[in-house]
Amino acid sequence: MIVKNIYRIDDPAKEMVHILDKTSVFRSADSPTGYVVSFRLKAPELDHVSIAGDWMFSDSHHSSHFTSGRYWPHEWKADYFPHMLLGLLKKPDIIKNSSSKEVDPKLFDFDWEVLKLGIYEMEKDHETGIFSCTIPLPSGVFNYRFVLDIPDGNPILMKTIPDPNNLSVYDGENQKFSQIYLPFNKKLQKMDRSIELPDIRFEKGRVLSDTYKTSIQVDLEENQPLRIYLPPSYDKMASKKYPVLYLSHGGGGNENDWFNQGALENILNHLIGLNKAEPMVVVAMNNERFQWNNSEKCIPNIMNDIIPYIESKYYIKKGPEGRAFAGFSAGGLLAFDLFSQYPEQFAYFGIWSGGQRDLLDLKSPQYQFPEIHIGAGRFDDAAYNHSFNLQDTCYNNKISFTSFFPEGGHQWSVWRRIFEDFVGRVLWKNP
Repeated sequence: MIVKNIYRIDDPAKEMVHILDKTSVFRSADSPTGYVVSFRLKAPELDHVSIAGDWMFSDSHHSSHFTSGRYWPHEWKADYFPHMLLGLLKKPDIIKNSSSKEVDPKLFDFDWEVLKLGIYEMEKDHETGIFSCTIPLPSGVFNYRFVLDIPDGNPILMKTIPDPNNLSVYDGENQKFSQIYLPFNKKLQKMDRSIELPDIRFEKGRVLSDTYKTSIQVDLEENQPLRIYLPPSYDKMASKKYPVLYLSHGGGGNENDWFNQGALENILNHLIGLNKAEPMVVVAMNNERFQWNNSEKCIPNIMNDIIPYIESKYYIKKGPEGRAFAGFSAGGLLAFDLFSQYPEQFAYFGIWSGGQRDLLDLKSPQYQFPEIHIGAGRFDDAAYNHSFNLQDTCYNNKISFTSFFPEGGHQWSVWRRIFEDFVGRVLWKNP
């Protein structure tokens, strides 16, 4: 896609914009959202660069689990919401009915044209060597990357880099995406996602990296990574014991995704600062390293290695009452598998964009102990049925559950909202 719109920049330094080599957000009276992002990459040695991001939109009249309005950012209107189609053509049986086999990504087939949605051509200034593309975006976090090549027109083989001048906060050089943050304009926009942005009004929690030793026999180093969020009061109240949420990414991700693409730190700082969420510890692990072999690798690793390590080192509540687990997509399937095997070891499960895939007898009283939170994009073309059917399963077996299905697809804009709902409305709310 080539942008034909030219947006005026309402900024004191607008006369210098043409030589800017760093991606920046500007106010613009020409933008339908009130803001534009000018994506920049200085690469005089390259002849062609594109920009790809999770910024396709739709409206309620053109959305279903398999269709979308496919509106580009420069076509944005106030009634539009983010809706990215995953374009999955084939679902391997392993996803449907097995939790003890490693998942091979090569088993998936995708619609190439769907995967190309959201890719803009960038224009090169031959005098400065700067590639640029300026588009409007609404409030919230958007993930993007620069596309250097699409071999044979196959987007699955895209050669991309994150923005070298805007690397992700955590493990930036190893992340596939960079993030850009857009403010809310109440006169032009309807959905305020300021909760996803840093805000100096709220005290920050502390985010740290840690490692633990895994007992799982895999071709990996013994020490495995964790990313951990500690609430703002953690270092001030050493005697307080905090509840803990164990959190999984989706397929192809790692322990840093929730802190970069998911804006977890900003969301929690907001909710805790407004007294809408219980101060909690969050532990994000890397399940991709175990190829999503849930029964034989992922779950034993969580139960036998991660949880004992966390409980031995951090000020947290020990026991099921102060313990929760959640995940999306492949992590949602893992959450269901964990629930099916250890329902009495967690007070809450967040099962998002995933759900039941094995035939289980859930009539046992042990399954009525935890509270289940079910969520997915209302128009998720990959996992909506998983989540929708799980509601029936819980209802038929008298399992306590609550649901949240925001508009959107199989994408981060949905999972950030589901996480906000889970943390702000559900977690640790029971007397």
